Amino acid sequence: MRRIEAKEGKVHVLINNAGTNFSAPFPEYPADAFSKVLDVNLVAVFRAIQLFTPLLHAAATPSSPARVINISSINGIDPPPMPTYAYSTSKAAVNMLSRHLAVSLAPSVTVNSIAPGPFRSRMMRGTLRGTGEETIAAGTLLRRIGAPSDIAGAAHFPSEATLVLASYHPPPRPGGRAHAT
Repeated sequence: MRRIEAKEGKVHVLINNAGTNFSAPFPEYPADAFSKVLDVNLVAVFRAIQLFTPLLHAAATPSSPARVINISSINGIDPPPMPTYAYSTSKAAVNMLSRHLAVSLAPSVTVNSIAPGPFRSRMMRGTLRGTGEETIAAGTLLRRIGAPSDIAGAAHFPSEATLVLASYHPPPRPGGRAHAT
């Protein structure tokens, strides 16, 4: 952060994509694993925003606020079938933190969250292998795992310079997972 401050003096867009996971049956789920996931997925996001806020304010103008984009997860909206209690809890908290900070940092900084479905990543590697990519893809509306261009497009939308007055937060039932109601 200090190097960015020294070199640039401001930050126009901050994207938080913190993520780790742990899976275990509820009776055996260790408290230290729960805490570690919350520390990485939630506390680190909070601290990053807190640390970068002065640089975000420095970049903001009345016609073009700085932007924070927090990457959440569809699992923060609807509980997943896997026993990943801390992950889904932390991502739900990221959504609420985004909403809370959107109010606190306005009007010079907009804060938004994106709640994607499954993507190939280092964190998802074990889940994709263990459950099977086809099985996970079958649970999505598009019947596929997300591509890098999907998340890039989703992150580009709230960072767009022409998007000044919008605040986006994940809808209660996003299109990333099929639901039976």
